[in-house]
Amino acid sequence: MEKVIAFLQDYEKELIVSYILNEYKLSQNENAYSDDTIHLINANLHLTDNTNLAFKAHRDLIGGLINYYTYNNFSIEHNAEHFLLHTNENIKIEILKCLKLEDIPYIVEELHIRFLNSQFSYSQGQLNRAKSKHYLKEYGAVYTLKRITNEMVDKTVSNALKNTDLKDLKCLDFASGTGRFYFEAIKILRKKYSLELKDIVCKHLYAVDVDEVALNILKCKVISLFNNIDEDILLSISRNILHRNALIPNTSLLSNSNISFDFSKDFKEVFNVGGFSAIFSNPPYYLLKVNNKKSNVLNGYFTNLKSKIKSEIQFFKTSGVYNYSIEGMLNYYQLSIEMILKLTKENGEIGIICPSSIFADLTASRLRKFLLNNNTLRFIRYYREASNLFDNVAQSTVIFYLKKGGISDKIKIEHNNDKFKVALKTINKVFDKNQEIPLIDEVGWSILSKLSGHKKIKDYTFIRNKRGELDLTQYKDCILKGEKTDYRLVRGNMIKEGGLVDKNDEFVSIDDFVNRKSKDFIESDLNKSRLICQQISNVDLRKRLKFTFSEPRDILANSCNYINSLRSFDDLKKLHFLLNSELLNWRFKVTSSNNHINNYELDELPILNLEQLDLQSFNGNKYENEMQICKLYGLNESEINYILDKVPNIKLEEIKLLDEVI
Repeated sequence: MEKVIAFLQDYEKELIVSYILNEYKLSQNENAYSDDTIHLINANLHLTDNTNLAFKAHRDLIGGLINYYTYNNFSIEHNAEHFLLHTNENIKIEILKCLKLEDIPYIVEELHIRFLNSQFSYSQGQLNRAKSKHYLKEYGAVYTLKRITNEMVDKTVSNALKNTDLKDLKCLDFASGTGRFYFEAIKILRKKYSLELKDIVCKHLYAVDVDEVALNILKCKVISLFNNIDEDILLSISRNILHRNALIPNTSLLSNSNISFDFSKDFKEVFNVGGFSAIFSNPPYYLLKVNNKKSNVLNGYFTNLKSKIKSEIQFFKTSGVYNYSIEGMLNYYQLSIEMILKLTKENGEIGIICPSSIFADLTASRLRKFLLNNNTLRFIRYYREASNLFDNVAQSTVIFYLKKGGISDKIKIEHNNDKFKVALKTINKVFDKNQEIPLIDEVGWSILSKLSGHKKIKDYTFIRNKRGELDLTQYKDCILKGEKTDYRLVRGNMIKEGGLVDKNDEFVSIDDFVNRKSKDFIESDLNKSRLICQQISNVDLRKRLKFTFSEPRDILANSCNYINSLRSFDDLKKLHFLLNSELLNWRFKVTSSNNHINNYELDELPILNLEQLDLQSFNGNKYENEMQICKLYGLNESEINYILDKVPNIKLEEIKLLDEVI
């Protein structure tokens, strides 16, 4: 089989070259092409739509193979146009007549997976294929493990049948690709619920995706399940498996509107009864942002991509279709979740696997609150980044199950072997504003609940929590290198937990700088020692909060954050002690999901009553001091151990007095 696939890949390369030569009116015999021509060709091969010549050749090859399979395995007549695929008549597949027909559904899927894991480049008549995740990322395509798809389909269908009769069950594989969820659904509906294959395919199961080739493969795999196939089955397959961009409904505002989803026509019999009773999906993970790498070869590609993304963003934010998934940087997976809810009937069920940021990130807060407060969130299972569920996705992931309508109550949480429930009222108590559900266990939730009983930094009106005042771009003309003034420039890279390490030898032309600053800064922060930390801190560091003091005449770059008190310097001493504690470092890491230490995240940290905090009572060793802080926040012995037992170099025999801190 591997030899056949390798042969077909070589044949695919030949097709791509022939398409290139034809498109750009080139001759195979030419020894040299202009740089401009080479740039145009490679920009085209970088595209991720059907104008890409590599994609056209790939689509035609796959289409030819599938047509060959259907003609010869089922004697499907040429007039069955509802199923026949577009393909280039020049493709020769006679060589494949020696193959077993039953191998072709496997072959075409494997060819497509390998195509999506490739990137092509062209130079002087030679086409090169390299391994790349470019197409995968641009399509937002990830392949779900079988054990995951089986569980998700089984639970979603089981939940749906609590409110829907089996005969009325309508299931959708949203963003189906080649149908990992679709085929698990067939297995479960046949084995567990004793439905006939024809009824499943024609009456109960649907799929939609933007990848035309993947859907053609899905159709091919479906008909391969039948010993005999008739016109009704073919019509149902074509009607129920649709090539559509389901994120763009009923619009002509975008260039790809020819595949926009039409609620009045597509899946008409489903929407006549209010929508789908069960939807399962691994939606596309794609951030609508252009990483514009400088490359003369790809300038055209990035120009086109920017235009496409700009038009999509405008549509998503202004069309009125989306209300909850359009905060901050847009991501297909969040938009997909909102659309899935639109496609689901009242009391219908969904099962989704997606990035865990849905339950933690600030930009997902509006969608998250809608899920919690307008629907019934049943269950969340967390997978850390190290779980490696997907080859091309390096991030923590969740599976969640939800019923459309109602309001969430007690949500089942699972991570590894830890299983427990979290009440919505607890979430509201701990995260009243954004209703985060971070990846922590039951003990962690107990600690968070206790911390939530204390005032936050933002609740103290006399505390200033801000970004460094010197923007390194805007005020670069005020920065002096090696030319000493009374005002030193402090960058984030100088900050250590134990103090400042001056490694930059930079100063500030203070008059030029101050003349451009606000009265508020001059009166509240200038010429004052402040509590400072880095604005960038690697998310994987064990300890991310490392605060120290600046000198009165330090000017802080915007690579720093600072905290100041309008009351007294004693407040800063106490805050220094608390903010460098293991407990508040843990609390910060619970909800911080990127390398930035944002001021709004610092604002959420719980702070003990500063008037009642006596630093002189912290005269023990580091471990004892950390224990005392935990006790002041109300933690019990097991919770204290939870915070401190995982901390290295804090054992009693290795302690260090904190005289310098106090």
